[in-house]
Amino acid sequence: MPSHPESLEAGLKPAGAGTTLRWQLNRLRCMTPGEVGHRLMRRLADFWPHRETAPNADLEVVTGPWLPPAPAPVPAPYLEAAARLTAGRLQILSLTDCAYGMPPRWNRNPQSGHEWPLGHGTRLPFKDDQYGDIKYLWEPNRHLHLVTLAQAYRLSGDVSHAQALFRLLDSWFEQCPHPLGPNWASAMEAALRLINWSLCWQLLGGAASPLFADAAGAALRARWLESVYLHTGFVRQNLSLYSSANNHLIGELTGIFIASRTWPHWKEMRHWGAQARRRLEQECLAQNGADGVNLEQASSYHLFVFEYLLIAGLCARSGDDFSAAYWQRLEAMADYLCFLGSFGAELPSIGDCDDASVARLSPLDDFDMRRAMLGAAALAFGRADLARAAGALDEHAAWLVGADAGVRFEALLHAPADRPPREDFPDGGYYGLRGAQGRLRALFDIGPLGYTRIAAHGHADALAVLLWLDGRPLLIDAGTYCYNDRPQWRGYFRGTAAHNTVRVDGLDQSVSGGPFMWLDKAHAQRVSRSSSPQHEAIGGSHDGYRRLADPVTHAREVELHHTPEALVVTDTLRCRQPHLAEICWHFTPEAEVAAGGASLTVRAGAAVLRIDVTEGAGAWHLYRGQEDPPWGWHSPRFGVKTPATTAVWRAGIEADSRFKTSFTPLSIDAPG
Repeated sequence: MPSHPESLEAGLKPAGAGTTLRWQLNRLRCMTPGEVGHRLMRRLADFWPHRETAPNADLEVVTGPWLPPAPAPVPAPYLEAAARLTAGRLQILSLTDCAYGMPPRWNRNPQSGHEWPLGHGTRLPFKDDQYGDIKYLWEPNRHLHLVTLAQAYRLSGDVSHAQALFRLLDSWFEQCPHPLGPNWASAMEAALRLINWSLCWQLLGGAASPLFADAAGAALRARWLESVYLHTGFVRQNLSLYSSANNHLIGELTGIFIASRTWPHWKEMRHWGAQARRRLEQECLAQNGADGVNLEQASSYHLFVFEYLLIAGLCARSGDDFSAAYWQRLEAMADYLCFLGSFGAELPSIGDCDDASVARLSPLDDFDMRRAMLGAAALAFGRADLARAAGALDEHAAWLVGADAGVRFEALLHAPADRPPREDFPDGGYYGLRGAQGRLRALFDIGPLGYTRIAAHGHADALAVLLWLDGRPLLIDAGTYCYNDRPQWRGYFRGTAAHNTVRVDGLDQSVSGGPFMWLDKAHAQRVSRSSSPQHEAIGGSHDGYRRLADPVTHAREVELHHTPEALVVTDTLRCRQPHLAEICWHFTPEAEVAAGGASLTVRAGAAVLRIDVTEGAGAWHLYRGQEDPPWGWHSPRFGVKTPATTAVWRAGIEADSRFKTSFTPLSIDAPG
């Protein structure tokens, strides 16, 4: 074992993982022979690209709109948002009030300023960090903001809003010809455009809209329909399959299905939609456990997938609906979303989070997609508990579920409670503990690393604990911060050191093979669950460090005592030789943390917590905003990081060892 613990922190840096050759070799390790053949054939097809043309659309073949009659919100916020968009101002992830342009340069990354060439889209190196994070380019190209312009037109009748939308579309068609440039690199991005175009199309009045009555309008409609057809074909030809079949595949199938319902003007489009509908139902059941937890093990992506599946389901209800099994799984997903929402105003950050939304039908700055989805789910399933969890009906939900949504939602709010809240989600591996006096609330993660062979959006966070005191988060997950463009930071935020668990020998529990790929994976399992009037306890273990020359097993028991309330975390490390153990605790940025001997005092507003290591020798090390190696950071949203205190109980161990850490809430005037 190295004599200086800090020397082990080189494990935070994924050395060589950013090189193309190493990444390709690691990616091959995660593929079956069938996937290798599939990807080889797709790559060969990329070398003989051909420009497709769309057949003439038969506008006599129509279906009714799947978007219900519009609600009657106050128009002013929509008109104000539309005015900002028309002026070329846009929020793009961490870029607030960005001067994006009207029309913008659609192939330019607004974060890095890099202008992508119009090479064949699927062959562009969009994961290369020298060009900046491609997410900043793709985000506005999803066209969520175009829906705001369509809403402004629908609410005001002012044609200038539709004209601004048409100007943006026309410039996009001109700058982004199929299949060239970065906006033809990802099938999911194309699918998201289809979904938002569908919303725009219906809000503008569909194919028979008077906006298309003159020659210029008819020409724009023809170009739009041609691009719809090409988009749908592109998505079909580039589905995310095999080890990439995660939320991307659900989004791609949703895009095809919604396109087929919105624009049924070609025979093949209707056929593609029927295929997508069947496959989407299969993926809904495959990618979400029976307990409702999305198997990517990331709370933000759970919400993202739920949004896809709910929009697809609402669309299907206008015609050939999905099966009861689909809706049952979606309702279970709503239960888990309700569980996550019970911890406070902010969604607990588990796994990756990139602030993605499928669509945005609210113009408000404080828009909360979680509450919107809970409100829509309450109406979809007639659930009073979901309505109470939402609190109020968000305008986003009202646009999706219909003009009478407010009346129905109010009825649910006043209906009697019909089921107790769920705290255990065994398929996903998440367990809630709640103090009898209501002061302490904990979430224990004994879940898998992630979904499919690459577990792309999972973090090395087995046996992590999150803690709330008096409704205020104290022990938090560090977040995500970035994806492609900062390898060291990507490695830190998804690594074990950025989570409230134990790190051994400066290594992550699982071995990274790239920014969205894990190789040797830790497997966690619940080993005990007990409760009594005095306490409740959950125990789990994982095998991530069994890969070491001297294998180490980490087991953790989390016990919540009710009177007086206290949380006790017991970590057991089983091994035969010396190792370095680091028990990491990450605090909310506003928390003030002071160390004294084996104790910490944590103050965050009126919340005060005392932490004592009552068993196991070692010493506290406090970090806040350390750059190299990274320690002590929190990312509240994608692209943003802020200093936050991390406390590490660091100990050299010689053999089997046990550490016991207690968390006791204090009153504001209690001695520290």
